[in-house]
Parts: sequence; C-alpha cells; structure tokens
Amino acid sequence: MKFGRDIAEMGIARDAEYRLAGLGRNESGRQIVRLADEQGRIIRWDPRSTRPRQVNVFEQGERDLATGDRVQWRLANKELDLKNAERGTVEKLHESIATIRWDRDARTKTVDLSIHKTWDHGYAETVYSSQSKTYARVYVLAPMGSSLVNGQNFYTAITRARFGVKLWTEDRDRLAEKLKRNSGEKTSSLEGLGRLDRDSPRSVMERHGEKLRRQRIDQEIQRLERRERLRSTNPRSRAEALSLPEKLAGRARSVTEQMEALLRSFIERDRPTPEPTHHEGDHHKRGQDR
Repeated sequence: MKFGRDIAEMGIARDAEYRLAGLGRNESGRQIVRLADEQGRIIRWDPRSTRPRQVNVFEQGERDLATGDRVQWRLANKELDLKNAERGTVEKLHESIATIRWDRDARTKTVDLSIHKTWDHGYAETVYSSQSKTYARVYVLAPMGSSLVNGQNFYTAITRARFGVKLWTEDRDRLAEKLKRNSGEKTSSLEGLGRLDRDSPRSVMERHGEKLRRQRIDQEIQRLERRERLRSTNPRSRAEALSLPEKLAGRARSVTEQMEALLRSFIERDRPTPEPTHHEGDHHKRGQDR
C-alpha cells in the first residue's frame, strides 16, 4: 500500500510502502487498519481520515521477467517520469535492473525493480486503458458473465486494430444478443424513468399553465398591496395623505388600473390570434378610393 500524501499524526509518509497487518477497532469502536512499515512498525490507520484517491493498494506477487517481455506500469512515478498504465518492452535485464524502452516516446530508461515494484506484465490491458491507441492486431476477451461487456466497450475494443481482430467468448450468438440489449450508453434519470417527453417545458406548461398564470397574478397583486402598505406606514406619506385625501384616492385608483392591465395582458396572451380575412368588396372599394 502507498499513500499520495503525508499523514503526520499517524506517522505515514508519502510514497513509502506499507503492508496490511490486520484489522481492529479504536477506543470509540470505529474500525481501523493495522499497517506495517518497512521497519516492521505497526501503524493504526483510520481509512476515514484519507481520501480514497490518495490511497493506492496493490497485491504482492511474483512475476517472471525476461528480455523482450512487455510490461505495464501501475502507478504514476515522478522520479521515473512514468504515468499510470504506461507500457514498454524490456531490452536488457541484469538481476533486478531492467532497461525498458517505453512506447510513449521510444525513450530507454534503466529501472531498479527491487525499489520500483509497481509493474506488471503488459500483454493485455482493459478497454479503458486502450482508448485512443492503435495496434497491428487485437485479441478481445469478452466473457458472457462480465457486466463490462457492452456495445460501447466492444466497439472500442475491436476498433483498436489496424489489420485484424480475434475474439474469444463462450457463445457468439448470446454475445450478439447481449450487445444488442446493453449498449453501454449513459442515459439521464428522466430517460430511464420514461419521463423525458412528459417533463419537457412545453408539457409542463400544458398541464400546469393555468395554475402558473394564476400564481403570477396573485404574486403581482401581493407586491402591489405590500407597496401600498409601505407607503401608508411611512410617517411623511401618512401626514401628506391626511392633509391631501385626494392623493390616497389617486393611489387606490392607480393600483386598480395596474391590476386591470395585468389581468388584461394575461387574457390577451391566451386569446387565439384571428386569421386575417379578405372581402372582395373591400378590395374593390379601396381601389375606387385611390
């Protein structure tokens, strides 16, 4: 296990190697993980204290390696200037020292595999890793039981080849049916629920247009009433209103006129536009007037 940052309070150092030693619980009953560092010191690590993207977990194993083998790097390494999933070919090998020519820029780099251990054989890769890459020939494994086998991934896999593709699967006909059923394309929540058309702006207005119009009218009336209440509570305005009662009558008339105009605008908006009509008599008469 490797961490992407230092965790000083737990004594965890960035890029150091830690081995899983067991599980346990702290004084509060929360589950913790016991990690052993390179010197054998046990660290009680709370997984909730670290973001998942800052933790890299590997399974330790043995791999045979020889000159000509393909390898794939499994963790970005700034010291070696290597990216995750970068691939290369072993050109020389002496004990744990490997000279590898990397595909990205055909550069050759010597790597001590006893220190930098995050590598694996690179004869196969996932569809996601192979995107945007091209190979002379491609061998595609499409197991029927895998949920990752869908139309989109299958298309990506077979289009990586320049000259030819070979496919391995349990049943060719069942695979074709599965690819038809599962395209792999992402859908929105409305599409998944079959509500895309029902919840469009036009359909919402068709179902709730009248209710929304009434709400807008009520809101406008409430705004006008609040405005008048504020005017009436203002001492200066109140004094002027008492000395000049005609102003109060004028304001009330203004509010009424604004409400009538607002209602008239909604009525006119909903009224269908009459189609233009032409009368031969009118044409003839206008022609005589000229």
